Amino acid sequence: MLSFAFLLSFSQFGSKFFAENVFFQNPLVASGPCPNCEADNVVLFGNVLGVEGFSDSAKLKCSNCKTELNVARSNLRVSSEPKPEVTAPAPAAAAAAAEA
Repeated sequence: MLSFAFLLSFSQFGSKFFAENVFFQNPLVASGPCPNCEADNVVLFGNVLGVEGFSDSAKLKCSNCKTELNVARSNLRVSSEPKPEVTAPAPAAAAAAAEA
């Protein structure tokens, strides 16, 4: 019975160690809304099976509106370029366009 308890405790701690140090190095999964369209986006910081992932910051595109997002690992803040402002045409220009 003691060997079973030892094996069970080793498998729990061993699997956690193996997952965090072999499969995923320095893992952090974060998700949040896009600042432009509110669509949920997921980013994985850390390496997976030796393939380098994002470390301190991540640049990705929104899955919905394709806006480029920058995510900082230290505070999980998401930033993007501001949307270009659409200006309404001047009333004189709109009147001239309507007459033509």
